[in-house]
Amino acid sequence: MEFKHAISLLFSHPQYVIKIFLYLLICVVIVAAIGCAIIIPVFNNAMTYADISDTVNPIFQKIHEYLRGDVGLRAIITQVVNSFEMYWKAVVHHPAGIVATILIPIGLYFLYSFLSGLCLYPLGYIINNLMSSNMKMPLGSSFVINLKKSAKYSATKMLILFPIDIVFAVLMIVLIWGLKLLIGIFVMPIILIIALIWLSFRQLLTAGWMPRMIYHPEEKPFVAFKKSMPYLKMNSMGMLQGFIFTFVITYALNSALALPTYGIIFIIVPSFYYFIFRAIEFICYYKVKGLKFYTDASTVIDPTEYGYRKETQELIEETPQGEEVVEEEKNEQE
Repeated sequence: MEFKHAISLLFSHPQYVIKIFLYLLICVVIVAAIGCAIIIPVFNNAMTYADISDTVNPIFQKIHEYLRGDVGLRAIITQVVNSFEMYWKAVVHHPAGIVATILIPIGLYFLYSFLSGLCLYPLGYIINNLMSSNMKMPLGSSFVINLKKSAKYSATKMLILFPIDIVFAVLMIVLIWGLKLLIGIFVMPIILIIALIWLSFRQLLTAGWMPRMIYHPEEKPFVAFKKSMPYLKMNSMGMLQGFIFTFVITYALNSALALPTYGIIFIIVPSFYYFIFRAIEFICYYKVKGLKFYTDASTVIDPTEYGYRKETQELIEETPQGEEVVEEEKNEQE
């Protein structure tokens, strides 16, 4: 249900994908400009050391071969993994290089995550209006109206997800290093599957948060995040399936179109799944609440056909032990 109706919303309102793409392109340009101003001097200095340059040059060589069509995307990923391992063995002899290697990516990650995250709340606000009343709103107008809330949402989301991302990154590095010693290049399919599943669970963690903030604007971001958990418990499998399916299609598109589009597809595809993820979140929220919603101007979906009633929402809000009530209500429905 979730993915199907999210795609219906997407195809009914494709104009938002273009606007998201333009916004993300602006974010990429801003971060790239700042990143180049910081990275280029550091990179030029690092390349003066032979042990560092020997680990970086093979990556550029693989990229050139990829652009010529001689190798595939997997060859680049494999080379990056190999060079990454060699790089850390070399950089331990350069303390300044260790600091730059850690702090610069983290800083750019924070900057891009915050800037790109600013459009999520306005987009969710638009999708909610589309579903509840089929009312269209320009993304720019929604951005201005919700700028304060979107800034809080984006910053709070970074604070919640950043420690989780760091732990996952460390585990992935250890896993890649360990499996590479055992099975060599065959580690990549395993890592890709783990990454797809992890990204889906990561998306699931905050899936009920934005709808909660929009329907309860009086709550602070952390409070809304905590109170969104009961909704996830009721429909976690439906959302997780939608997220996994979206990530699989995303990976397939990136792999198939990366070479023909010279990498532009990596900027285009997020424009689609930004919309799809927000749509899935609100579809699940409407489903749990038992409220009807539009997928286009002439189609209205009734979630009660799937066994969810509006009384469920009322019980969650009236009872402090929301999770227990949700579980009891779910058992009654079964």
